Amino acid sequence: MMKLNTYAREYIDNYDINIDYQKITGQMKDFSGAELVMFNIFDENAKDFTLVGIEGSGNNIRRAMDIIGYNIVGSALPGKVISILESVFQIDHILTVRITKDDKTIGNFTLIFKKNQNRNDDEMLKLFASQVGLFIDKKESEQKTLATTKQFQSLMKNSVSIITIVDNMGNYIHASDSAAKLIGLPAEELIGKNFLKVLPEKNEEFMNAIATINKTKKPLIKKEIYTVHNQERIYESIVFPI
Repeated sequence: MMKLNTYAREYIDNYDINIDYQKITGQMKDFSGAELVMFNIFDENAKDFTLVGIEGSGNNIRRAMDIIGYNIVGSALPGKVISILESVFQIDHILTVRITKDDKTIGNFTLIFKKNQNRNDDEMLKLFASQVGLFIDKKESEQKTLATTKQFQSLMKNSVSIITIVDNMGNYIHASDSAAKLIGLPAEELIGKNFLKVLPEKNEEFMNAIATINKTKKPLIKKEIYTVHNQERIYESIVFPI
């Protein structure tokens, strides 16, 4: 249990955006006492999977790969393959420990135990797998968030449209480079400033727009006149809640 708690703490404190599948496979081998451990991650269909980690002696790994191959489809090894493995490795048994999320298989560990080999309790192995599942789910969520953030940042930097995001008090939270250029401040200086201080002549109109969309929860389309480089320009604006 102490070893399991150590692994769980390591997963919680892990700040690397990527998942070290091979390291997790090694931890399962150490925790389970298995002769050979294979770690599979399933596709979205929960049927096809990819071998992402294998841990054991080099000779055992080579022999297992000769028998199994790298591209097995299914949630368990075929009976014929198990029979071959049993004869080659003098196996006591093969255990598959599933990793699930919302009753859907997202991965599994295939553990091969030799005869008379000590091993951890099956329930403890399931508990280990559940910790790995939580860790994988966390990392996948972080990766999706990072990808979304990068897309958003790219949009704000490269969009020719003038985009600003403000809170209900009129403070700028985000601004596209094109918006910052129009207002006349670098984007990093604009963030945190209040609309009243940046465009005081538009403050009453802007705050009325915020009050309207907060009440209706619908977009507000309006035309606005801005003076840019001593020239008046008309902009059609869409203000909406997010």
